[in-house]
Amino acid sequence: MKRFLDREKNILITDTDYIHGSLTAEGNNFIDKTRITGSVRLGFFSYIGRYSEVNNSTIGRYCSIAPRVIIGAPEHPTEEFSSHLITYSDKGPFGYIKDLSKWFCGSSFDDKKTTTIGNDVWIGDSAFIKRGITIGDGAIIGARAIITKDVAPYSIVTSDNNRIIRNRFTSHETIAKIEKSKWWEYDLSEISGVLMEAKSPDTRIKTILNNIKHLRKLDIKETRVSKDRTTGSIEQH
Repeated sequence: MKRFLDREKNILITDTDYIHGSLTAEGNNFIDKTRITGSVRLGFFSYIGRYSEVNNSTIGRYCSIAPRVIIGAPEHPTEEFSSHLITYSDKGPFGYIKDLSKWFCGSSFDDKKTTTIGNDVWIGDSAFIKRGITIGDGAIIGARAIITKDVAPYSIVTSDNNRIIRNRFTSHETIAKIEKSKWWEYDLSEISGVLMEAKSPDTRIKTILNNIKHLRKLDIKETRVSKDRTTGSIEQH
């Protein structure tokens, strides 16, 4: 087990053996034994729980991803003569076969779709997020839910056939105001004291909306982490 810690950006990867692709992180991130494949972007203050798997995905800021979540898992073609990977890829688990490419059939199947997770999204334990879909800002995905289609912003979805049980806020006007504010782009530390003094969620929302124009935007410099295919060592860019 190899641990990666960027003290300047506050990025902690508990085990780099799980990194098999490229991870770009904005800072204040915690990634706990999460399998990363393809290209993954992780927004400011977002974290991923243990034994999750993320492939070719963009994850927004302030996202809470529980353990054992699967996001953007690889898929296979269903309309080709075969669903096997030889129809669309000369890579995969057969890298030890020297002449693997001669079996490649050249399908146009797109196996690199990007999955998009918005900002302030909470995904519960063991949820499955289908490749290529979009989870809107502020959405909540219940534990063990299987999500196969886009999820609207600020909706709460359970494992019961992707059923939306309700919106996070009863007022559509409140949802519109929060989305328009894009509070996740700003430095909330400047008003943390005021937020702590607020006595209710409604008061905190109003505090953010009233102060957003006075806050400075976060100055983010991303860090990219990848693994050298030859040496297996972690490289920071």
